[in-house]
Amino acid sequence: ASADTLHLTVNHGTHNVETQTVCESYVWHGITRTTSGTYTYNYTNADGCASADTLHLTVNHGTHNVETQTVCESYVWHGVTYNTTGTYVHNYTNADGCASADTLHLTVNHGTHNVVTETACDSYVWYGVTYNTTGTYVHNYTNADGCASADTLHLTINPAYAVNDAQTICQSELPYIWNGVTFSNAGTQQVTLQAANGCDSVVTMTLTVNPTYNTSDTRSICPSELPYTWNGVTFSNAGAQSVTLQTTNGCDSVVTMILTVNQTHVTTDSRTICQSELPYTWNGVTFNTASVKTAILQDANGCDSTVIMTLTVNPIYNITVTQSICQSELPYTWNGVTFNAAGTQVLNLQTADGCDSVITMTLTVNPTYNTSDTRSICPSELPYTWNGVTFSAAGAQTVTLQASNGCDSVVTMILTVNPTYNTSDTRSICPSELPYTWNGVTFSAAGAQTVTLQASNGCDSVVTMILTVNQTHVTTDSQTICQSELPYTWNGVVFDAAGVQTTTLQDMNGCDSTVIMTLIVNPTVSSEFTIETEDSCYTWNDETYCISGDYVQTLTAANGCDSVVTLHLTLNVGIDDHHLAASMTVYPNPTTGILHIQISNFNTPISEFLIYDAYGKLVEIVKTERNTSSETTQIDLSRLANGIYILKAASNGNVAAVRKVVKE
Repeated sequence: ASADTLHLTVNHGTHNVETQTVCESYVWHGITRTTSGTYTYNYTNADGCASADTLHLTVNHGTHNVETQTVCESYVWHGVTYNTTGTYVHNYTNADGCASADTLHLTVNHGTHNVVTETACDSYVWYGVTYNTTGTYVHNYTNADGCASADTLHLTINPAYAVNDAQTICQSELPYIWNGVTFSNAGTQQVTLQAANGCDSVVTMTLTVNPTYNTSDTRSICPSELPYTWNGVTFSNAGAQSVTLQTTNGCDSVVTMILTVNQTHVTTDSRTICQSELPYTWNGVTFNTASVKTAILQDANGCDSTVIMTLTVNPIYNITVTQSICQSELPYTWNGVTFNAAGTQVLNLQTADGCDSVITMTLTVNPTYNTSDTRSICPSELPYTWNGVTFSAAGAQTVTLQASNGCDSVVTMILTVNPTYNTSDTRSICPSELPYTWNGVTFSAAGAQTVTLQASNGCDSVVTMILTVNQTHVTTDSQTICQSELPYTWNGVVFDAAGVQTTTLQDMNGCDSTVIMTLIVNPTVSSEFTIETEDSCYTWNDETYCISGDYVQTLTAANGCDSVVTLHLTLNVGIDDHHLAASMTVYPNPTTGILHIQISNFNTPISEFLIYDAYGKLVEIVKTERNTSSETTQIDLSRLANGIYILKAASNGNVAAVRKVVKE
């Protein structure tokens, strides 16, 4: 009998399937694939069996659009306004998630603005329009580049003057010569001259010729005015004399003066007056008493006239009378004068000499008093007696008495009887306030008790107190917060961590209420990720970073709390990786405002300068129209905050040089 034994090991080939979506290219088993498709890699595995791996590959590509534009003044592209000719690149990630770049070839034309200054007489023609007033004028048009343009004219228009002149002369000055024109007598003539502004000026002259006058004058004076002087001629007495003068128009005038001398007068006068007429004024002279005074007046000729006045003064009498009566005696008559009330009246009589006699009556009227009195009593004081009058209940009664001045006095008494009160009061207290004392009565528990007190009116008041004792409460509360909100204060209790704490508060009744708080604390989530890219900058959550380093952003997690995310960023094209090496000098550095930049050892013109902050964020792009790389450029950093910045010089999107700049 025989037996064969087989120890069999069966190995299997390996078959891996991989699915990838990438941008531009994918390296698989050492082979770079740049197009989408399904690829197979055949090999022998470690067990020596035929194997095949399969790759399902989708290759997406970046978008590269090229746009050419010719515009006037400025052009907005991807939200940025460009106002200089140049080539601009906009980097972004397309819908497939691939790095993309659009290119704009931009030509910016500008409008023409010419300024002309002109001076003309009367009018000026500019662009076919006639202007005849001074001013600033604008001509709008489209220039050869198709851009809106405007020329400005500053125009001064000098007028051709038409001037009127007038001259007055004496007859002896004829003939009269003016600007080469001869006047033989009064009249109007015209001549054309040149004004200071160089324009014609037509001047019209009107000539007036004043004649020589022969006149006479008369004067009448008083003897006191002799000797009398007139225009340098002296008169010792009445008579006539002549003199040659100059008139208001400056010409000769022969005047003859005829002088008359008037006589003076002396008269007397007398007057009799009453004393009430003092002081007495007569022709400007004041009399304070009887006397004789003299006044110098003017007569009908205007000369002095002496008048003597004798003044006689009759006296005035003043008498005072007083009387006191009762009000019931009104109206009161005295010397035909009626008093309807107390007061003073003056009666003017006439004395035998016709002057006033003043009598003053002062009347005093004692009143009849009408007064009232009030009393307030308790019911227990009834019946109540007052001035012989008895009250059995509340009410008003009147009595007539005699006042201290002997006249009637009517007094009314108003009596009020205060009630006895029966009232109740309620109080609500907390258990901790027991026992409770009220008006000498002690409550050990809720209930009602009665006490007799004195009311504010002094009478008995029965008051019942109804006392209520409120209950105490125990309640629970819960709150969920973020870890960043710790420590958390709740009703004066501080939580340093999640947990349960108890506090005593006041409820709506004002009594103690125990509240138990349960605090839940959601943690702050921390995460990090690493990015390595060939791009010069990387955008993450709307922030752009252009320097390798670690960047932290605080986001909001699903629970509403902070989520701290750290980005470890590596930019393979960094501050020292630019392949267009150039020498760049910046000064002054540090700077407070203007930064001067000089590029050397570089043959291509610099197209832009990029400014990054210390965190690698692009804060500003400064375009330049440098014709050569050696030109000096000035950048104003005054609007940036103080700190450290990275300055990159770029030529057509390629970094040529990098420097650190300090802004103070």
